[in-house]
Amino acid sequence: MRYAKTIKLVTSVQADDSRKINRPYLIIDYRERRLSSFSSNSTAYVTYESVFEMETKSFWKTVKVLFIITQIILVGVIAAKTYIWYKHNPPRYFPENHTMLMIGNIFQNLVQCWGDGMFFFLFIITGYWFVFFKLQDTVYFLIPDLDSKGDYRPFEVVFGIMVAFQIIKILDLIRKQLKIDIFFIDWVVLVFILLTILGKTKANL
Repeated sequence: MRYAKTIKLVTSVQADDSRKINRPYLIIDYRERRLSSFSSNSTAYVTYESVFEMETKSFWKTVKVLFIITQIILVGVIAAKTYIWYKHNPPRYFPENHTMLMIGNIFQNLVQCWGDGMFFFLFIITGYWFVFFKLQDTVYFLIPDLDSKGDYRPFEVVFGIMVAFQIIKILDLIRKQLKIDIFFIDWVVLVFILLTILGKTKANL
């Protein structure tokens, strides 16, 4: 017996007019089973999925340009922060380990600046897809299928590195705060004692 094992409905946007879609088509994968096999296992699993396809070459070209511009800006910010740190911490202050401290400062600036910069970069790109997809009156954007790794892999890689950098930044912030001692001084008690002393002094006078 032949049966449809997988059924895939494919919908794509027209290349010359993104406001229109091509005629959807079905991709059916047929399988065969002997009727005798149903005596031991009478269940046959069938999967159905609906896939949306759209040409994304122009989008990725724009994203690559914006990504390169963002990296140039971040490199400039990191270089400026490193220069400011070098001016405030010249080698004569730390003659023995100045190089290691400078490398640590560069790494710290890299983690902070790149993590924050990529967060806003991904937020803007994903927000662009979300806004245009939700607010379109006619078909203009079709969200790529999750199985399309070519469209989601760059986002997953950048997002993973960004999360790792943000975790490192938070851990470094906790490390710095653990070295800070905070003292709470109750000035009310001190003022009360001073007023009491001044009151007794005036009484004696």
